[in-house]
Amino acid sequence: MKKIVAIFLIGSVAIPALAQERTFLPKGEVEILAAGKKWVHIRLADQNKASWALSNGGYLWGNNLTTGQADKGTWSVNEQGQLCVKWHGRSTDRCVAVLKDGEKLKMVDSNDLNGTYADLTVE
Repeated sequence: MKKIVAIFLIGSVAIPALAQERTFLPKGEVEILAAGKKWVHIRLADQNKASWALSNGGYLWGNNLTTGQADKGTWSVNEQGQLCVKWHGRSTDRCVAVLKDGEKLKMVDSNDLNGTYADLTVE
């Protein structure tokens, strides 16, 4: 019985350590992925599909393609490489980090860097 408990404890300690080894894209790469591009993402929490049209001038047009709600605002990339959006309407301001998972991109909320906010496609 003691061996089973020891194995369980070792396994539970290793999981958070793996999550902390994530490598997020740096500021320059996120700026290239954002300026003049459209980000389409599917939020993992509710499977809502949304698009963000990111202009070269720092303006942002957002559309929740699932609910039909839209908003506009501004975007910038902070020193940690997180894309930060400030909405003019009722949407929640947020910063997201971007990481590569193989060939796929993931958005990670800056409030929970061990989690995943959405799957991301850049057009």
